[in-house]
Amino acid sequence: IVPETFLENISSLPTLDKAIIRREGTNLLAMPRSRQDLTFCTTGGSTGEPLAFYMCGGCDPLHQKFLFEMMGYQPGDRILAMDGSLVPPEIRERGVYWIRKSAKQLPYGSFGLSSQYITPENIDRYFAFIQEFKPHFIRGYPSFIDMMSHYLLENDLHFDFHIKGVELTSESHSDRQLESI
Repeated sequence: IVPETFLENISSLPTLDKAIIRREGTNLLAMPRSRQDLTFCTTGGSTGEPLAFYMCGGCDPLHQKFLFEMMGYQPGDRILAMDGSLVPPEIRERGVYWIRKSAKQLPYGSFGLSSQYITPENIDRYFAFIQEFKPHFIRGYPSFIDMMSHYLLENDLHFDFHIKGVELTSESHSDRQLESI
């Protein structure tokens, strides 16, 4: 339970919007011990102009790990990133639209299934990969995950495994997408 005074205090804090962040840039930085601790980030820009900013390099992985643990992550659980990973042409020519991202699962997943190459003609390959990989968690673009959800629903397909959680990242989502996912 959150104390009422906390809610009152936090609501009185000024907020930052994209215009302020763009205008003020590095003036907003609380400098870490070393500049090497900073990571330059950009948003995907799917809802407009991408936003560029700096953040503490160690914060995002810790936040991602926290989110997965809230959803019940256990060591050994598989995380699939459904994102815009670039897959080399020589791999795509073999009908492979995913790449290994990391040997570690946390915090972002070990494989990236790419939204860049999906078509009505190859969407079944995407479904087959997910079915074979059997992720416990999916992390990715709402539009891409929604597209796969519609494919499953329209074709009355089912996974033979249980997905513990889905984390939507990088772009806005609609209520309709949430319902589908």
